Amino acid sequence: MSIEVRWEGMNEFRKALKDLPEELHSEASDIVMAHANEAAILARDAYPVRTTGLNPSLLRKTRWFPPGSLKSRVRAPRNESKVLLAKFRVRSDAPHAHLFEYGTKERRNKSGANRGAMPEAPENQAFVGYATRVRRRMVVALIALVRRAGFEVLETAA
Repeated sequence: MSIEVRWEGMNEFRKALKDLPEELHSEASDIVMAHANEAAILARDAYPVRTTGLNPSLLRKTRWFPPGSLKSRVRAPRNESKVLLAKFRVRSDAPHAHLFEYGTKERRNKSGANRGAMPEAPENQAFVGYATRVRRRMVVALIALVRRAGFEVLETAA
């Protein structure tokens, strides 16, 4: 038996998703959840723990983040799915995570003293790199799922 689904726009895509069997939704949700958990664990394990500047002084005027706050604030995937789609979000609640991930340009304080630049996170510690690699594996698993269900998946260059 061969099944073919073609759509041209978003409305047709949503209708095709509604017509998929419930078992596919359940399996797809399990696949997406497993990969989201993997991304969270990999990011949590890769984030460094600061070993310098461990004592906040009373004179400090900016926020102080205790050692390990990058690691401890990576949250487990939260289900954000609607009725049809499996969607999980893995995120870090650390307010300084973006500084670690993307770095900063050279900074100066009000009196002009140089405070330096924060380099971008090394590739082996960056959350974005882990998430991209895990997402790639997730897509392969989802393609295998719909192929097992009898769908033909045409690979296109994106």
